[in-house]
Amino acid sequence: MNSMTGMGIAKASLKGIPWVVEIKSVNHKFCDVSVKGPSFLQIFEPLFAQTVRKKIQRGKIDIWIGIEKKSSDLAIDEKSLKSYHKLLTKVAKDLNIKEKPTLTHLMMGVQYWMPREKDAEVDADFFVGLIEKALVSLAKMRQHEGRALKDVLISRRKKLESVVAEINDRRQLVVDSCRQRLQKKIEELLNGVGLDEARLENEIAYILDRTDISEELDRLGAHFKQFDKMLQSTEPVGRSLDFLIQEFNRELNTITSKSQDAAASHLVVTGKSELEKIREQIQNIE
Repeated sequence: MNSMTGMGIAKASLKGIPWVVEIKSVNHKFCDVSVKGPSFLQIFEPLFAQTVRKKIQRGKIDIWIGIEKKSSDLAIDEKSLKSYHKLLTKVAKDLNIKEKPTLTHLMMGVQYWMPREKDAEVDADFFVGLIEKALVSLAKMRQHEGRALKDVLISRRKKLESVVAEINDRRQLVVDSCRQRLQKKIEELLNGVGLDEARLENEIAYILDRTDISEELDRLGAHFKQFDKMLQSTEPVGRSLDFLIQEFNRELNTITSKSQDAAASHLVVTGKSELEKIREQIQNIE
């Protein structure tokens, strides 16, 4: 199980220029890939997005590609620096200037010898490889977060199942209570008038059948088994879990409308509260 939240970084040099790729991922219904980098790489954005989608199925993925710059260790294009120094020396000689190029002169032309993104070599394979390395780093973080989410879901699932078990314990009490209320109401309405006992029992049985929550509880039991199976899956299950949570909610709503029992309704409210907490966590699962 993977979380959709994470970050991955990869670094490498191409022709002396240090490049860095940063990939950030947050939750999203689909796999939405966005690439920011030098203009000369725009043509490769579909290729970069395809590289990501081979590894990730869901999440909003932001990729940043740029030259790594450190204040304490500035990158220098030594070849361009030497060429610029050679040019200044030639100009001084041609103009019969006795002064030799100094560091001050070189710094005045820093834009000519510092590495620039637009001067970088266009090597799609290099950048694809760098993105793949960053994806490995991202995957490790998403897996780590996924394990933590799984533990939370297991804990919440146990609490929800405990609530459902309490509702199940009240199932017969709900039926008996409903039968007593019906018989009392019927006696009040008849006011001593005789009625066929068999017909009366059939009518009561029909009404009780409509208030029976056995099927809903059985389906909830099946949903719990499916939930556990999904948690053990090695495939992305975020969407499936989200759909299953809706099924849980539907059964709980039906129990509320059918049982007509205050205690059972209160337990359903508690269960739906746990269910909402589960749903919130599932939104972060791939």
